[in-house]
Amino acid sequence: MSKHTPGPWVVRNMSDAMAEKFTVERLTNDGLRSVICRINDMEVCPEHGGTGSEANAHLIAAAPAMYEALVETMKVLRSLRDNKEEWYTLVTPELLTAWDKNKAALAQAEGTNR
Repeated sequence: MSKHTPGPWVVRNMSDAMAEKFTVERLTNDGLRSVICRINDMEVCPEHGGTGSEANAHLIAAAPAMYEALVETMKVLRSLRDNKEEWYTLVTPELLTAWDKNKAALAQAEGTNR
């Protein structure tokens, strides 16, 4: 089980003319925000679409939801696997690849992939 700060996480754009700056923040039930991380790039390069900071911030902010989706997906896959007859009618190389990728992603998120 992951011990991350629960979501939802949101992105706040704090950029100015000199630099892209984003914070990823947790919204609490009472409307307060706590900073999860700050992403600061000192140079903005508009001709190349910026630095990727905003996209990275949104990806980070989606982490709790993606984690929960992976956990739920693995529960369904384990349930199918435990029903051997049903599993063998559904299993494909693509499903096995997805299984391995999901397990690896969860291990990385939980810090158990060392």
